[in-house]
Amino acid sequence: MDPLTHLEYALFQLTPTRTRCDLLLCYGSKKEKLASGLVEPFISHLKYFKDQISKGGLVVMLILYVGKMSRRLGELCNNQVVK
Repeated sequence: MDPLTHLEYALFQLTPTRTRCDLLLCYGSKKEKLASGLVEPFISHLKYFKDQISKGGLVVMLILYVGKMSRRLGELCNNQVVK
C-alpha cells in the first residue's frame, strides 16, 4: 500500500466463533489484510469494537467520517463478509 493512499475504512472480519479476526484496510476497490489474530487484544483497546461484537455481526467497520460519501460506505458495507 502506498503511504500516500487515502484510507477509506478499516474492517475487522471475525470468524464464526468470534475468537479470531482479520484487520483489513480498504481504499478504492482494494482490500489489504494488515493483521490477523485473536479478538481479545482488539476488544481491550477499542470500546466500539466490543459494542459491535455484542450486536452479533461478523464484520466491524471503522470509518473516518469526512462527509456524505463516508456515511454511504458504512451503509453499503455493514455486515458484509470480505473475501
